[in-house]
Amino acid sequence: MLEDFEDDIQVPYLLYRNVSQEVNGIWFYNAQECEEVANHFSRYRIEQKLPRRMLQLQNGVDINRSERAISKDEGSNTDEDCET
Repeated sequence: MLEDFEDDIQVPYLLYRNVSQEVNGIWFYNAQECEEVANHFSRYRIEQKLPRRMLQLQNGVDINRSERAISKDEGSNTDEDCET
């Protein structure tokens, strides 16, 4: 599951949007199973965000800002970076 994973429960369907932004659905014969799977998705997403958020709080670091700065540095290619 990607960080921007979106889902919606409309029993007996569990709808989700894929990377291509297409909406897909999973049909469940048992409505309770549909709700249980949706709850698993929610818990998984929360668990994935917790370590990142805890790191931010402990270190006072804005991880999103740091990642953007790193990707900008990796993408830069100036004459100062390379000596000929």
